[in-house]
Amino acid sequence: ELDFNTKSWGPIQFKECKAFGVETG
Repeated sequence: ELDFNTKSWGPIQFKECKAFGVETG
């Protein structure tokens, strides 16, 4: 499960996040 509120994005988590259309500053 992805935590879209985390600040510690790894490259894989970030790609998954982008795949869901979610962006975090």
